[in-house]
Amino acid sequence: MAAIDWGSVPTWFSAIGTTGSLIATLTIVLRDRRKDEREDAACLAIWVDPDEKFDSWRPVLRLHNAAGRPVFDVILHCVWFDRDVETGERWTEMRREPLAAVVRAGAELKLPGSYYMDHVTFRDAHQVAWRYDLENKILTREPDRLLIRTCRSTQSWVRRQRTRVVRAWRRRRSDGGEAAPEEAS
Repeated sequence: MAAIDWGSVPTWFSAIGTTGSLIATLTIVLRDRRKDEREDAACLAIWVDPDEKFDSWRPVLRLHNAAGRPVFDVILHCVWFDRDVETGERWTEMRREPLAAVVRAGAELKLPGSYYMDHVTFRDAHQVAWRYDLENKILTREPDRLLIRTCRSTQSWVRRQRTRVVRAWRRRRSDGGEAAPEEAS
């Protein structure tokens, strides 16, 4: 039995060093990309002005877009608490109030708020969805609903195709053709 030739030690160190530098480069590139994405979203200032009233009872919600690009689909999410009169049971409801379709670069808006404001969602110029929590003043990236919807629709398409193929095989079998494959669950 012949001995296995593993190559030279410098070749192994070179391969490990190259792989490590590639991983470090990819990590840095991804970190910088996330930082650039967040930069535009962080330039949208959102605050509640409790001293000023929009009308007789609603506070003013102010938005100032200090970014160089517009933001889109600004929506205020409000939580409403109530109690059922008959049963005394408490319930909550999340309401969405569209505020602005587009907030231009450098624009400042004065919008009607609500006493039950929870968070504001918007999309930046790259169509990335963001959520700004009004109570904790935290900006977070929202999961991409379109991607989630696309994955779900793809899964259901695959399920429909599998069902269609199994039914076709069963029809062929009942007509005296080939044997049907077992249906996978």
